[in-house]
Amino acid sequence: MYNKGDGVQFYFGEVVQNKLDSTNTYKRQTNSSDSNNLFCVSILVQENNNTINIDNVKPAFPNIKQIPIIGENVLVFRGYDFTTSPDARTHQWYYFPPIGIGSGINSNILPINSQTFTPDVNFSQRSSPILQPYRGDMLLSGRYGNSLRFSSTIPTTDYDVQPTWSGKTVTDPIIILSNTTYTNTDRKYVVENIEQDASSIYLTSTQKISISLGDTNNKNPLSCYLPAETQFDKSQFIGTADRVILKAKTDIAIIDSPKAIILNTTGEIKLGSDTADQSMVHGDVLLRVLQKILNQLNTPIQCGTMSGTFLDRSNIASAQRELQNLLSQKYYINKT
Repeated sequence: MYNKGDGVQFYFGEVVQNKLDSTNTYKRQTNSSDSNNLFCVSILVQENNNTINIDNVKPAFPNIKQIPIIGENVLVFRGYDFTTSPDARTHQWYYFPPIGIGSGINSNILPINSQTFTPDVNFSQRSSPILQPYRGDMLLSGRYGNSLRFSSTIPTTDYDVQPTWSGKTVTDPIIILSNTTYTNTDRKYVVENIEQDASSIYLTSTQKISISLGDTNNKNPLSCYLPAETQFDKSQFIGTADRVILKAKTDIAIIDSPKAIILNTTGEIKLGSDTADQSMVHGDVLLRVLQKILNQLNTPIQCGTMSGTFLDRSNIASAQRELQNLLSQKYYINKT
């Protein structure tokens, strides 16, 4: 314990079940009387061989919440509460995020003050992967395999696992948001993998990302607009998941590109709804069919020894001119 005057006291303590009121941690009071005591836990501390229980300890950071699990250890300190004024000092205990005693991602449970330890049966333990750190990285890891990495182009030198991205200029930034279902029982370092992770978002600056278009059995790589998907080395926004939904709630949805928009699939493309059953027209085929019809209409009609044609052929000539504008010079579909 560290005590400095009236301002601050520090304890190293173990998180235990809140003996006064556990609803402040994960549930709200129906009358909202707990509005100034949200996310509270109880801490068991030792002082001069005496066990002290401190109830309703609040998180130290108002904008980032990392609530410790029962059995984890935290650093707590006594500061001022919300009723403090220049004329009156009132106090409140606060906790910092859990201490990584066991370097665990899912939990760092280690009872040090409880005589009998009762774990939280509603907390699910999991062998979550431990991200490979690279020099200069900032890593945010959730307890269940979700992570956010602020990194850069890394020179592949003395690391257990090399990055799955590459680039020419060291320190060029990259951000990776990832969910993985991979479990890591051997506690070895792992790195995000855009092909294997359950879902992920990559924000790059100059990095190349090894990604394959199409599914496992039907690859569908870029072939006209180069460089290919694995060789592009300018900024990219890449999102992967088993299903992707982008929804505009009250206004239009926009995909804007000065070069091309490609709907790349080996399956079907449906417009309007998933029940759409009207086939789209292949423009080149339609052009040939209509041209043949117009040619036929221009052919003289033979009736016995007599021949003739339409008296008014102006519509045929007009249709012939309009036919030249049938094919778009911007929009194309795959003829399959």
